[in-house]
Amino acid sequence: MPAALKAWIDRVTFPGAFLHPDTGESLLAGTRVVAVMARGGAYGPDTGRPSPDFRTPYLKAWLGRLGVRPEDLHPVVA
Repeated sequence: MPAALKAWIDRVTFPGAFLHPDTGESLLAGTRVVAVMARGGAYGPDTGRPSPDFRTPYLKAWLGRLGVRPEDLHPVVA
């Protein structure tokens, strides 16, 4: 996990930050998230190398805890 991303996550996530104060439901439910990411090297299907993608599963888990469904996370990788 890149340190800058982890620091940002730690900065914006705190208990109750994304919950409705009256109902306790997630404020991010139904939110579409587009994550634009870059990584070094070529990991396409024709390279024969598996992608060392640690960010997308981490973001899915973190955003899922905040109420974003996995299908609402759209990673764009350069």
